[in-house]
Amino acid sequence: MKKINFILLLPFILLISSAAYALSPGDQLNLSFPLIHLQQGERVVEFDLTVTTGQVIAISEIPKDWSINLAAEQSAEALLKGGCVHGAGALRNTTELPQFTIKVDKPFDETSPKFSAKAKIRVTADFEKTREIAVVPELLAINKDRKIQKGQLAMWNVIVSWFDDSANTRVIISNFVLPVCVGILAFLASNSIGVWRTRKRQSLLGAAVCSSLIEELNIGIGIMKDVQAVMDNSGQATGSLHLPRKSWSGMNTISDDVLERLLCIVEKKPTNRGFPIKEIKIHLKNYFEHMCSNFDSVTVTMCNGGNWQQQAQVYLVQSKYLEAAEKVLAMLEDAQEYLEENCKKLMPR
Repeated sequence: MKKINFILLLPFILLISSAAYALSPGDQLNLSFPLIHLQQGERVVEFDLTVTTGQVIAISEIPKDWSINLAAEQSAEALLKGGCVHGAGALRNTTELPQFTIKVDKPFDETSPKFSAKAKIRVTADFEKTREIAVVPELLAINKDRKIQKGQLAMWNVIVSWFDDSANTRVIISNFVLPVCVGILAFLASNSIGVWRTRKRQSLLGAAVCSSLIEELNIGIGIMKDVQAVMDNSGQATGSLHLPRKSWSGMNTISDDVLERLLCIVEKKPTNRGFPIKEIKIHLKNYFEHMCSNFDSVTVTMCNGGNWQQQAQVYLVQSKYLEAAEKVLAMLEDAQEYLEENCKKLMPR
């Protein structure tokens, strides 16, 4: 749990440590290697230290059987190399490496690099192959006039050295990255499955409602065609001319959820045969509430012995009720087909 908490605090640690290198020319710093966790059996055999825009003025605590070389400064960089002369001099702990006193120089001009220090060590377990670890050395100010808190300057080193260890990297992956990724995927999957199930139920309901409305529309269209045939042959209509509408229960017959499914589906579908599906509620209302009610008056006129043919002529020829009803039917059949297809999909829209 402590390791996980450390990882969660990394962004804040990085923010704090970013202010640690606000140094001025003339400052003297004590530079030493932080404690780095090595793998089992590994020992430190070499180190490189690169100082930019700074002078190495002292080296202390050189381990036994070690040699250190300072290369000539090039491009404002001074390079120190150290290593054990014999295998017996290999170090078990990075804090046993030398410490360096460094003076911060003033950059030559505005384009010159500012002071920085970086290092790397090489470790080995068999003295045949080495592993290189990059290090940002721990800096401690010793100038009394410009002291820098150890906690601030060491923070970045702790982070870098912690990440350099492959065991800690595995801790990040196994204890943090992997659980978070699995949790996110599980959350998304569970929510998606629930959404898909809801969409399937809505599509099934919509298809069933369309089926019922289609049945009544077919009957109504059949009645209007019969009336048209009687009118053409100057015959006499028999039976009721009432257009059925029991499946229609108002604008909510097609619920908003079903309408939403249809709107999502038709985005990827070609233009349907009848009226636009996005206007399904409007055209169903026009048929069942207006056309059916108006056509009822033909039956009333016929029962009263009036001129029902003339009245039917107005609705069927001038107002084109039959043509409109067939478009409503085609629209409903397309909607039913789209909803049934949507039910069968693994990830319904």
